[in-house]
Amino acid sequence: MKKILAAMLLILIVILAAGAGYQWWSSGNGNKKQFQKSQEIFGNPLMGYAPSAWYENVSEDISLLYMDITWQN
Repeated sequence: MKKILAAMLLILIVILAAGAGYQWWSSGNGNKKQFQKSQEIFGNPLMGYAPSAWYENVSEDISLLYMDITWQN
């Protein structure tokens, strides 16, 4: 019984040490980024209006098209 408790305690200590080591490593490893405010406008291709891909002429600011595809024969 004492061996099982000692093994469980050792496993717990190893897990806690690994978590603390990861936290220490990731906090001081240059993973922080700072962004500056900008008035630049950029498109988000996964939001908003998506015209049908069947039209031959689309404006240049469109980066996402929609096409309805079915698997029937």
